[in-house]
Amino acid sequence: MANEALETINKALEGKNSLLMKKKILAAGKNYAVMDENQNPLCYVYLSAKQNIVGNLLSGAIGSWAGREMAYTYVVQDAFNQDALIVKKGTGAWSSNFGVFDAVSGEQLAMISLKRSLIGGMQARWTEKESSQATMVTKGNVIKRQYAILDQSGSEVGHVRHKIVAVRDVWNLSLNEGASILHAAIFATVLDFEKEM
Repeated sequence: MANEALETINKALEGKNSLLMKKKILAAGKNYAVMDENQNPLCYVYLSAKQNIVGNLLSGAIGSWAGREMAYTYVVQDAFNQDALIVKKGTGAWSSNFGVFDAVSGEQLAMISLKRSLIGGMQARWTEKESSQATMVTKGNVIKRQYAILDQSGSEVGHVRHKIVAVRDVWNLSLNEGASILHAAIFATVLDFEKEM
């Protein structure tokens, strides 16, 4: 069965080398819109309100590591709110894996591996299902939204910079030619979710 939502997202992202990522401040859940430079939504990534509230309660009562330890699920939707991909985080506060799955077939497509340091830093790797090596890694300060995304050879395929625009809490993901646009967008958005956990 075809994943029409995934096809819609890929078509919407085709040829885009600069994306704006907007966090929905008032949402009970954690929600991001991935937009073009005119702020037209291309897809959405969200964590449900229930999961977010439980995580915040645990973090407040016990400590931030308790919220990070939880297993939870992000959903990637097209601009029409149809599910395209599921990103499932396993348990783990300091080191976590996130499986990226096709929402229709259930097939695993990739894995995000995240490590946190005791001084607050984060490093992450994206590995395609058919690869034994990471196809994207971070270099720089993820927490401050000042980092590059590198490919297997160490060449930069994209970078994240906090962008001062009229809309609150919007940041920019710039991509070089040859980058996997959707994968880079999911990678960067999940990291932005996680830096606040």
